[in-house]
This record gives sequence, C-alpha cells and structure tokens, in this order.
Amino acid sequence: MKIIYGYQVVGDRICIKEDEAEAIKLIYDMYLDGCSLRKISDELFNIDIKSPSGKDRWSAQYIDNVLSSKKYIDIVSFEKFYETCIIKDGRSKKAC
Repeated sequence: MKIIYGYQVVGDRICIKEDEAEAIKLIYDMYLDGCSLRKISDELFNIDIKSPSGKDRWSAQYIDNVLSSKKYIDIVSFEKFYETCIIKDGRSKKAC
C-alpha cells in the first residue's frame, strides 16, 4: 500500500507525519490567502521543502491535487478543505 505525502505507517496504523503535514497546511493557507499554485511552489522551494518525490520544486499539478484531495481533511480540517473547494470552483469552474 502506498502512503500519501503527509501520512506514515506506525505499527498497524496510518498516522499524520507532522513535518509533512506542516507543508500541507502551508499549501492550504497560502492558497486561501490568494496565492497562485506557482507562488506556492516558489515558497516551498524558498523554504527548502522538497516535493514528495524528492525534487527541489513542487509541480503546480501536484499542489492542485493536494488541494483537491479529500485525504487531507484530517490534516487541514473540514472547514478549510470546504473553503478551498469553494474558491477552486470559483477560479476554475472545477469543483473538488
């Protein structure tokens, strides 16, 4: 089983991986503050947070996938996820 970025296996449970969860929270916070996907990618690069694949830069597509994935509700809260969906729907006409 592949575990997505922000989570880890501990024993027989899947738990939040705190350092990666902070990056996920930052992505949501910046997006809700009006930052573009490119600006978010640049900021992650500037503060030296590697992409899930280990690359220096996060792709805009991967960031968009993070913002659209219901799997991150436990990390960012239902309210923040729902607010992101509303903004994304208004920006791109594509709902989460």
